[in-house]
Order: sequence, then structure tokens, then C-alpha cells
Amino acid sequence: MNIEITAKPDQGSPIGVFKGVPIPLETAFQDFFDSLEQNLNTFFYGGATFLPTYAKADLPAAADLPDSTLRWMIFVSDDVGGSTPAFWDGTNWRRTSDRNVIS
Repeated sequence: MNIEITAKPDQGSPIGVFKGVPIPLETAFQDFFDSLEQNLNTFFYGGATFLPTYAKADLPAAADLPDSTLRWMIFVSDDVGGSTPAFWDGTNWRRTSDRNVIS
């Protein structure tokens, strides 16, 4: 049996491939995977979102991001004024508190 499972597929896309033939996604499967993801996040992280931590010197550059057009979020451990969550605006890492560039 040759089955390849796709994790968290988009609504309406194949859930996997069986011998080269896409298996259509059922709403029940999507609901199952959504519920499983939520339950795992609650179990491992207590329902909180985990942000990867970086020092300013090690902040990922656009070339290091799988898709630099997305709004990535991280935790910067040594920003001016202390540690802070930050987001990628497509060009710079910015603090979530005041939208200033990480410095």
C-alpha cells in the first residue's frame, strides 16, 4: 500500500495520495485534523502559541524565511528595553508593541 499523507491540507485539497490517485478531502477529515492540531497545541503548549527565540545578531533575514512575504512572528531576547515579540513586515523585524524596527 502506497499512501502519502499531507499534514493540515487546505480545505478542498487532497488529504493524501493512494497509488498516484488523490484521495479527496472530506470535511470530516479537515475537522479532525483541525481538532487534532488544537488539542496537540493545548497539550504541548498549554494552549499558548510558541514563538521561536532569537538574539538580535541572529535574526533571520528574508533569504532565511521560507516565504518572506508572510508575516512571521518571533521572540527577540535582547532588544533595546528587553525581550519582546516581533513580526516580519516583509523588510524588517518590528516590535509588536510599537511597530518600531528591532534595534
